[in-house]
Amino acid sequence: MSGALDEQIAIPEGTVVLEKYQVEKLIGAGELCRVFKAVHTSVGSHVAIKFLLPHQLMSESTVRRFVKEAKVASRIASEHSARIFDTGSSHPYGPYIVMEFIEGGDVATRLEQNGPLSIHEAIDVTVQVALALAEAHASGVEHYGIKPNNFLIARAGEHDIIKVVDFGLAKVPEHPSLASGLYWPPERLRPGGDAVDHRADIYSLSVTLYTLLTGQHPFNAETLEDLPGAINDGAATPIRKHRADLSADLALAIEVGFAKRPDDRYQTVGELAASLAPWASARTLIAIESLARREMRRSIGSLPRNRDPNSPPQSLRSLSARPPAMASPPAEGLRPVTVSPDGEAGGGSVMMIVAVVLVVLLAGGVVWALFLP
Repeated sequence: MSGALDEQIAIPEGTVVLEKYQVEKLIGAGELCRVFKAVHTSVGSHVAIKFLLPHQLMSESTVRRFVKEAKVASRIASEHSARIFDTGSSHPYGPYIVMEFIEGGDVATRLEQNGPLSIHEAIDVTVQVALALAEAHASGVEHYGIKPNNFLIARAGEHDIIKVVDFGLAKVPEHPSLASGLYWPPERLRPGGDAVDHRADIYSLSVTLYTLLTGQHPFNAETLEDLPGAINDGAATPIRKHRADLSADLALAIEVGFAKRPDDRYQTVGELAASLAPWASARTLIAIESLARREMRRSIGSLPRNRDPNSPPQSLRSLSARPPAMASPPAEGLRPVTVSPDGEAGGGSVMMIVAVVLVVLLAGGVVWALFLP
């Protein structure tokens, strides 16, 4: 961080902000916000406080959307979504968000330090994020900024829990960076690209899974302006060119998620998670089944209206008959996903869980096709 930028975004250590939080240190700064670790002066608990960057305060539309999106995001109830305690505006720092402080860093840093994740690890992270997105989508909230930087790692006993941050805030910056754009779907990159739906998050999560497994992006460009052409006029780099140990079925399951046309992708995060079931750990399979059941209960359905409910998508039809044997346990790095199961899934129950997941998703699609207008 340059000295000039540091001076622009810094709030001196020990400063009391919002009348009750004492700033301890700056812990991050992005395209939109600066984030500080602070301690509640009365309670003693730590929080993270986000303030808009000073130059962003000059845009009335940015300020208005920041406050609106923060309030919307506070409605999301999931253990995999960072809790928001308060939001508003203050003098002289402008709009703010007070949220839970998460100690373990983010997945992007872990990826940079340790390299690509194992198959089990990458799917564990993806399913945890899918759980948060499912709750958000059910509430009518899209994230629009899914990428490894927005997945924080919370310590929780024997397991790490992924916490998704910045719901909706990716729509606020007027001049996003290429680093963010690499995770955007084609419809978001077109003029008037605000007209997107929850399937943009499915695209971004699938690109993220590709990145977690390879450290690369499926499409590359030198600038944000070049990216639409790279996606629309070119083909994604096959994931197995970067990871030869991935099966063709798994490669297909991932690639369907970032199909260029929204109707060709998975239609819910539950469908994406189900396609990964044959390669998931036993613990993660329980989470996948739970996610599928939630989507069916909410009658979200797993199929678009123009898809035959009796014919599952290619990604589900082509999955292996049984989960492939893992050559080795997950590498050092992220620990297994926490899903709070009532009991552990043993090896003999794996196929039963996978079957239940697929049946539940397809049944949800029938409900969608037959009963919803």
